[in-house]
Amino acid sequence: MSAVLQALGLEAVNAGTYSGRGWAASSGPLIDSVNPATGARLAQVRGATADDYETVLASAQQAFDVWRTVPAP
Repeated sequence: MSAVLQALGLEAVNAGTYSGRGWAASSGPLIDSVNPATGARLAQVRGATADDYETVLASAQQAFDVWRTVPAP
């Protein structure tokens, strides 16, 4: 793994879904992140499953419910 990815706190395999509780592990397929200049794999991201999508969507709905009550400046 490159020093740049390490400096960013990225791992060789990274979680692919984020909800209000942070990055979540998934059991979805692995997706390669490839350097287009060399074809070398840089890292991998684990894709989301349908259940992951539902979790993220529920988290977004909860955030919307809070933010819609905040008045404009």
